[in-house]
Amino acid sequence: MQEKKKLVEKLPTVPMRGTVAFPHMIMHFDVARAMSVQAVELALKHDRKIFLTAQKDVFDESPTQEDLYQVGIVAEIRQTLKQDDTIRILIEGCYRAKIKSVESLPESEVLLAEVRRLPINSRESYDEIEMQALIRAIKGAYDRYSDLFPRLPRELMVSVMCQEEPMKLYEEIVFNTMFDFKDKQALLE
Repeated sequence: MQEKKKLVEKLPTVPMRGTVAFPHMIMHFDVARAMSVQAVELALKHDRKIFLTAQKDVFDESPTQEDLYQVGIVAEIRQTLKQDDTIRILIEGCYRAKIKSVESLPESEVLLAEVRRLPINSRESYDEIEMQALIRAIKGAYDRYSDLFPRLPRELMVSVMCQEEPMKLYEEIVFNTMFDFKDKQALLE
């Protein structure tokens, strides 16, 4: 029997400073703030799932629900490496989710967000020939963009050029393009 996907979950939350994570992306980052370290440790004790969302003000040390963007991603923690007061984590984004409510755990600074899985918005049917033409046009534009950045990793170009699924192509390009985090957040939403 196939496991049913949960539509609403309560997860430890890490407010991201100046970074936006996307579904299907694998990324690593350092966690040093006490509330975020405790959230990672809580996730590791349970199912390794964590909610990542950008905070509006990167200098805010104690963000609340109002200080967070409402759309983020549920991610699975793949690896951790503890270094003094910092934890380096490797995550894989699972899916987009929206905050329903946020609470602080009484015994710690951990933010626990109740999040609702967001559907993938796409047309129910589309012309396959039109879609292939759009994918080729997007890849061509990204190829021209990459010419402006000679230090762009070759592996990144290969992963974009080999991608045939429209949503994954979109996420791959947006995640790996030099946009301000607020612009990336708008694209995630």
